[in-house]
Amino acid sequence: LTISVVEEGATVRISVADRGPGVAAGLIDAVFEPFVTSKPQGLGLGLAICRSIIGAHGGRIWAANNPSHGATFSFVLPVPIAVPTQMNVESARSSALFESVTR
Repeated sequence: LTISVVEEGATVRISVADRGPGVAAGLIDAVFEPFVTSKPQGLGLGLAICRSIIGAHGGRIWAANNPSHGATFSFVLPVPIAVPTQMNVESARSSALFESVTR
């Protein structure tokens, strides 16, 4: 199993590659659809849920068979820009208060 993380401009790409049998050619795009599985006891919901969660965060997910063997599943997510929020300000105030009390 190989996991890689690459920053690509305003996104980050995370890939997981294995050395297994790969994904059947006819299923490579369908594996993200609900109830599509190649496992005898599988429900076919795992990758559909992943796609939904990643999509909700502005990303996308895909799969590709490796040239020799195995498959690589990759997804990209936007890198958030840090914006001060009320919670961040209150957290900073709490930290400063805690430091002054503990001195």
